[in-house]
Parts: sequence; C-alpha cells; structure tokens
Amino acid sequence: MTEPKCIDLEELFWDRYKVRYEESYYAERTKKTLDDPWLKIVLCERNGVHIHPWGSIGSDTELAVNCVAGPIGNKLAKMDGTTVLLDGNDGKTIGFPSSMFEDVAKIVHPRKRKIGRPPTQESLDALKRVHAERRCQRSQNDLERTQGP
Repeated sequence: MTEPKCIDLEELFWDRYKVRYEESYYAERTKKTLDDPWLKIVLCERNGVHIHPWGSIGSDTELAVNCVAGPIGNKLAKMDGTTVLLDGNDGKTIGFPSSMFEDVAKIVHPRKRKIGRPPTQESLDALKRVHAERRCQRSQNDLERTQGP
C-alpha cells in the first residue's frame, strides 16, 4: 500500500512564506523522511499557530491550521469551506482545501520570507576586497607561526 500524497508546502509557498520542518523531524530524521512533505509547516505570526498538510491531494481537507484557543480558531471555524477536525481545551485544528489558502492566510498571517535586493556590483567588489584582506592576514599569521620567535 502506498502512502497518500500530500501538498508540498515548500514547493507552493517557498517564495512567499517561511516553510519549516515540524519539531519531530529533527529527532526522527531518516533517509525515508529526509524530504517528507508531511513534516513541513508554514509558521504564522502568532505563537502556536501554523499551517500543515492534513489530507491527501484533492480532499476537502488538504491543509489544516493548528491554533491555540481563542478568536483565530473561532473565526476559521465559522468560515464556509472549513472543517473543525479537532476541538480541545487548548486549541483547534481546522481543515480546509488548498484553494482557500489565501482566505485563511488573511486570518492567521503566515510569516513572510524576507527577500532582499539583488547585490550590486559595488557590494560584490567590496565583499571580495574584505575576503582578500582576511586571506592575506591569515597567511601572514600562518607564516609567523611557522617561523617561530
């Protein structure tokens, strides 16, 4: 039996949002789970809130939001197209299809990637000069060490 395929969050959102591995990935990493899309999450602005794969591609609950108890979970639960998957004292897990990602993102505020400006030729030249000076200094230090006092 093959494992159902899920949405790869990194593939879809790498250029806009911060996609990370969940905590257990680093403890349980094997060759099989090295690039497992089931273990990827999109972090959100509020602590305890993140988006992760839930169901297989094409299902009504391809993605889910974990959120702590409070207004975010209640807003998401009231949206058309979402499904409350888990409801506990400490928070909710709300499922939704990937087509609703932008609507859900307006509520949970996923952390955006910082995309800097492309480097200019001036900044690259300055960086090369700094590295050349450091290499020269290291060479001089190595020479002094080998010659001794």
